Amino acid sequence: MSPSREGPRPAVIRRLGCMELFFSTLQTVDYYFGTAISCRYAVPHWPVESRLRASVQAALARTVLQHAVLRVGIINETSRAPSFVRQDSVNLGRHLEWLDDSTEAGHDAIFNNAFQAQLDSKFSHPESRPPWRVVVLPVQVSKFLEVIFAWNHALADGVGGAIFHETLLHHLNATPDGSVLLELENGLLDIRGSRWCFPPSQNSLRKHPIGLKYAISTLWRLSRPTPHDTFATWAPIRERPCKTQLRSIAVDDQVLQKVLAACRENMTTLTGLLHGIALVSLAARAPSGKASGLSGQTALNMRRLYSATPCRDYQPVQAKTMANAFSVMSHTFDAATVDEIRSCPTTHKQTTQRFVWSAAASVRDEIRQALGLGVKNKMVGLMSMVPDWRPFIKYKAKIARVDSWLVTNLGVLGDCAEKGSWSISRGFFAVSAEVIGAALHICPVSIQGQELCVAFTWQDEVVDTRVAEQLVSDVGEWLMYIGGFAESDSKLQGPE
Repeated sequence: MSPSREGPRPAVIRRLGCMELFFSTLQTVDYYFGTAISCRYAVPHWPVESRLRASVQAALARTVLQHAVLRVGIINETSRAPSFVRQDSVNLGRHLEWLDDSTEAGHDAIFNNAFQAQLDSKFSHPESRPPWRVVVLPVQVSKFLEVIFAWNHALADGVGGAIFHETLLHHLNATPDGSVLLELENGLLDIRGSRWCFPPSQNSLRKHPIGLKYAISTLWRLSRPTPHDTFATWAPIRERPCKTQLRSIAVDDQVLQKVLAACRENMTTLTGLLHGIALVSLAARAPSGKASGLSGQTALNMRRLYSATPCRDYQPVQAKTMANAFSVMSHTFDAATVDEIRSCPTTHKQTTQRFVWSAAASVRDEIRQALGLGVKNKMVGLMSMVPDWRPFIKYKAKIARVDSWLVTNLGVLGDCAEKGSWSISRGFFAVSAEVIGAALHICPVSIQGQELCVAFTWQDEVVDTRVAEQLVSDVGEWLMYIGGFAESDSKLQGPE
């Protein structure tokens, strides 16, 4: 998209890096729309509506000033080389939306609809309007706000979304900065005099060496014209409609702590466990003729690998930097493994749990080995060799889908608020349907000492709803089983 003709041409900061360019291109061809994360904010003393809105807007303004990615547009978005550009101001009125106060009884349905709408809403005018949104759903009777942050993945990864909420919470509890409040006039935040430190592209932070064996095997796997037996041919690629189906489950902290203890005993993590459950569930539900083997992906947070990297011209990417600083890796389960699972009655968890824990431990070992290599043999290294994603993405849409599921675990969001202050009590994270990506997305997140929420998304009319909803049910039942509680105690949430 070309820049606006009104006023001078915005100042270019830098071109999009390989990961940023990939997600920007997906959005321009309507293959992926965005990512969203919400937190439930407990309001210590519910003020009159005008003061409440002013407090949230002021905290949002300070959050925008703290994170440079929230203050940029994207020009030439549909070209081969789009760029980030500076903005002189951010009109918070265009980014912040308040929904009507809801009752607690009807809140879940309203929240689910609002969240799903954000996942499927494209960001317009990115050259002059930073591609992110905040939607606030107040529930006065229970004294909390549901705050949804949605953004274009070209700005930041999922961890970046969690950092947004941690920053917003900090500023809600901080003493209001008068200078910030003075800069807000009719919701317009003047940022011309603000400190400007923009994170570098991920591929420019360090060299990402690629071994020949890794390069050949990965490139062949991603681009081979005929599918491997682990490919997700049971969920054929379809360009339209790119509409997201959203479901979720939640388990309380008591169950979660027992699950985490069981993971440690079995030499794995929650991420590994979710892979193991997905494997057993889909082995039983996906058509055997189109899923003789299976494959899943993990999103890897790579911030700790970059935090010590010096940056002369840009802000260094650190643990609390909103940016894209991740990679993905695949885990394959061959036909023999899947056949063995299918030979057992999957309704008997005592019989099938050995498959769950075996796969979970294997995934954990693969992740540990990948992280042990540092930045070597990471997908971002291969992606940096692609100058234009448009031909590749169109080609991918014509061949078989590779992965059946993706686990992207944000972990635990900290809530260090003192008594009587703003606090967060629930997190919810999901990504939109992706035409050429994994068929199913599994997105867990929790708040310190609070419940674990796991969201599931998939593309409407591509994934069999019965298969997907059974996976949702299986994850809830397995977590309750491992946590030592009756399976019916997990809370499954679907569309209203």
